[in-house]
Amino acid sequence: MTLNINRRDFLKSGLHAGAGLILVRYIDFASATASSGGLKAGHASAFHDANGNIASQRYEGVTKVTGGKIYGIDFRARDMEGWPLIERRSVILRTPIANKIFSRIDKQKIMRELGVSRIVTGDDIAAWGCKGGPPFLMPEFYVQSKTVPYYLGQPLALLTFNSTEEFLLAKDKIPTLPSFCIFGPDASPKQRPLYGTSRFVRYLNDAGVEEYSFLTPDGLGANNKDSGQYINRMKQDLEGANWHVSKGSYATQCVDPMFMEPECGLSWYESASQTLHLTLGTQSPYDDGVAIHDFFQDSKAPKIKKIIINCCFLGGGFGGRDSSDFPLHLALAALSEPNVSHRIVHTRPDQFQGGIKRHPAAMDISLAVDTSGRFQMLHTDIKFDGGGQNNYSFVVQSVGARNAGGIYQFQRSWVDAVANPSSAIPSGSMRGYGTLQAAFGLECLIDQVASSINVDPIELRKKNVAKAYQPIQSGVQLVDDAHASELLDAAKNCSLWRNRKINKAQRSNVKTLYGTGFAFGAKTFGKGDDACLAGLLLDPKGQLLLLTNGVDMGNGSATTLPLSVKTVLGRAADSVQIGATTQFDALNIYDKIVKNESEQKKMAQDPNWVPLVSMSTAASTSAYELRHSVLEAAKVLLQFGLWPAAASILKLNASESIYDPKRIAFNDSGLIYRNGTQIKFKDLTDRAYELGLVTGVMVHAFYRTRWATASFPLNGSTYKSQIDALAIRKGAGSFNPILRTAVDFPSWDLIALNANRMSCYAAVVAVEVAKDSGEVKVVDAQTFLECGPPISRQIVEGQMEGAFAMGIGQTLKEGFPTSIAEGPGAGGWNLHFYHVALARDCAVGRAQFNIMESPENEDPKGMSEVVLNPIPSAIANAIADATGKRFNSLPITPEVIKAAIL
Repeated sequence: MTLNINRRDFLKSGLHAGAGLILVRYIDFASATASSGGLKAGHASAFHDANGNIASQRYEGVTKVTGGKIYGIDFRARDMEGWPLIERRSVILRTPIANKIFSRIDKQKIMRELGVSRIVTGDDIAAWGCKGGPPFLMPEFYVQSKTVPYYLGQPLALLTFNSTEEFLLAKDKIPTLPSFCIFGPDASPKQRPLYGTSRFVRYLNDAGVEEYSFLTPDGLGANNKDSGQYINRMKQDLEGANWHVSKGSYATQCVDPMFMEPECGLSWYESASQTLHLTLGTQSPYDDGVAIHDFFQDSKAPKIKKIIINCCFLGGGFGGRDSSDFPLHLALAALSEPNVSHRIVHTRPDQFQGGIKRHPAAMDISLAVDTSGRFQMLHTDIKFDGGGQNNYSFVVQSVGARNAGGIYQFQRSWVDAVANPSSAIPSGSMRGYGTLQAAFGLECLIDQVASSINVDPIELRKKNVAKAYQPIQSGVQLVDDAHASELLDAAKNCSLWRNRKINKAQRSNVKTLYGTGFAFGAKTFGKGDDACLAGLLLDPKGQLLLLTNGVDMGNGSATTLPLSVKTVLGRAADSVQIGATTQFDALNIYDKIVKNESEQKKMAQDPNWVPLVSMSTAASTSAYELRHSVLEAAKVLLQFGLWPAAASILKLNASESIYDPKRIAFNDSGLIYRNGTQIKFKDLTDRAYELGLVTGVMVHAFYRTRWATASFPLNGSTYKSQIDALAIRKGAGSFNPILRTAVDFPSWDLIALNANRMSCYAAVVAVEVAKDSGEVKVVDAQTFLECGPPISRQIVEGQMEGAFAMGIGQTLKEGFPTSIAEGPGAGGWNLHFYHVALARDCAVGRAQFNIMESPENEDPKGMSEVVLNPIPSAIANAIADATGKRFNSLPITPEVIKAAIL
């Protein structure tokens, strides 16, 4: 999402009101203290093998398994250098009711019976004059008295205890907190506008010529201004054609991300310097700082001139901490009592009541197929429940609609999507980003169609998948090969699919039904307008430090991005600082939102302007987007630092000194010149510092259907690269920006064409269904992923295995009521109510996760989300094969199955 504030104006705003600087730094988990140097990993051997070829462990792996301080819950004020040792403990009181007028909180009773020392209510926040803030907040962050709450679990008050000890004395009484809230008469929920709507219409005539899509000149505008006439033509085609038409209604439930670590953190407002300090695990640290700035900037709260965010590892990410309001609670605690430390720790019930959820969705889908098995028409109508805040609902519904047709081709398609407000717990950008919901309905319906027309389900899909440079349902043309056909062939030829009929006959009996199902997943990766920052710093000892604006949210980017450097320099980076922000100030860039191509061209004349400085981290951006910026930084370091150092050592003449990557190679020890001469990396470093060559590089790269390119004056010549900003350091000097002399930004009009790269995943799953109880057990699986050459095979395998467990939970176990008092929004929920998949549920030792070989010249692809999407539909299709009944709503519980098969 593009911020509604440009970075330069934001920094200037500190001169009169609000934060003048947001500094993000990662905690050095080795010493458990905040360090301005960021996260340190030591030498490459600490998390790579001796040759730097593969990750011998996750970057943070040893610290995790040995109980080191790494997550937000691990840190106390005494662990943070310079923080006040006085530490308060706060609890967020949330409403268990959303259909009555909230009268007030009995403050005196809470203070008397629980020992609470300070209470901040919605009325107090209103008296401060806080307003604005991040777009996902309602006008009332906390419920104000004499109003109706927006949603179950909306904050009512922040309760603070003087110490952890006093909190522990009251801990057993905390579950009774709702009894301290006084509500009035029943009231209707507040009416709010829709969070977002999308329409994607595409029409090809019988000759295969595209007459209309949202990308054509007539299609651009609010929900395709001329789409109606083509929708009518589709309806007419449907009536007159000899097509097989199948229809289905599908529903997916609301689920919790169930991170290993609930949200926890520390805060401290230092009044002398007007600095707000935060320590927490966050997916989008810079955006969190902006949200805090916007919320408090015009209020009577203590003024904030600087925000320092000390980041821990998340203990899980994938959207559930993207635009979380938790950092605002930490800020509120600190500003309500300056100069002491504050700590908020969510319990699992707290996280169930207040944490971001997956959007529940309802889908009506129609699919028309001609006599040859070609898909002729898709009509999908998706309704997402966004809950009580417009978190990322406005984007999730759009992404779900864009991906509603997977990677299949349709002659005609019509997709509508809407995100509705409700009184449910807010939903956000959880893993799959709306695509999981759409994929469940589509893949179940395709399976139904295959059965109806007596065609192999995999063959039917193979006949209709798009290939490289072909358009998908949205009309967007794929720019690379997703290898869909190869994946489908691999799945069709695997033993579990080939032997499915034999297995069914042998393993079904009077007590058990056996079935095998298949589903195919496709997902765009990246955020669309991708803004990537990377830096490489070569220290005098020959060690490489990597800087990136990306955050490791469980996808392993802290491990894989250092490995990426090997592609250019023959070795991995020795340490990494993730989530970097102000560390890139040497680039001296800023962004300002433009509204059309004319404005973009005008702004591009300023060599310091870029379309977007930095993006929040998404689950699948490290393998392609962030890696690109890392490689571009490495290329500059090689061409203008390491190679000239080698040429000097080799005493090459002028013509031989011209950089030519074909003349050099790297091995485990260093650089190899074409005549076989080898130079150790340390010797290259010494010469680079001695001659004042480039020893540090920072770059900014921007992607919108393609990478921006720019030219820079370097060493008396012009250097052209797929970056739009560059800064270098020579020898032991400081970083200085190199102003571009020309730039080619992707056209602003290409925004509509974004999301033009896909990764694919095929899943074959076998289940056993107990006839007496209806219980389903996943007993076998073979899955196939094409993600380009994997940077770290173990990381990819871990993503596949984790997503498999998540998919089983989504399909068979997880879920809760969203808008009634029995759900987690009313409080009190824990794992005794909410059942997740355990090892015994996941066919451990049986399930096989296969990574397909890819051409070496291809780039790695984002895959952290796609490996989840087909799992629910594959399981549902397997249950249908076993029972002869189709179940179109998740979760598919034993009770539902038992009722259907008896």
